[in-house]
Amino acid sequence: MRFFIPTVLVLFFVVPVFLPNKMVVSQEQTLPESRRNVYSKLVDLESWRTWGLWLLGQNNQEVTFEGTPGLVGSRLYGKGPGNLSGKITLTELTEPEKIVAQTQAQAFWPAEFEIQVLLSEQDQSTTWIKLTATAILTYPLQRYMGILKKDEFNHLLKQSLGRLAWDFEQERREQEHF
Repeated sequence: MRFFIPTVLVLFFVVPVFLPNKMVVSQEQTLPESRRNVYSKLVDLESWRTWGLWLLGQNNQEVTFEGTPGLVGSRLYGKGPGNLSGKITLTELTEPEKIVAQTQAQAFWPAEFEIQVLLSEQDQSTTWIKLTATAILTYPLQRYMGILKKDEFNHLLKQSLGRLAWDFEQERREQEHF
């Protein structure tokens, strides 16, 4: 019994050294829209409020924007209830194929993600999209949580792409209505 607590503490801090320091999740989907239109929507960080990963269902977040929409360096800042906050910064744009954004979030501990979007036009009205999130797991508890939360993040990516497809469908219906 006298070695129990020291053993648990050693395991808590030693085991994470052997756990992966990154968590990568990825989802793919076909969208009923041209690649140029998908790209234009995704480089505008304001659109991330409706489909974006952790912003889904966070209607009570205060969101502000900085920079020129659609250009490298533009940012979205979000502040939610409690100490939940974060920012998304566009870091690389290759029109109309690739978007890379860095995110920093603060909840119980800081978290960093790289979000990569790859687009490929299947025909003039259909685009294949691959959304990949890579979490950088610095702290021991983050590495444990990375293992436990990977399926949840995968589901969140799938949900986000579904919402993005729904957004395009709604826009198409509105255009047909007028």
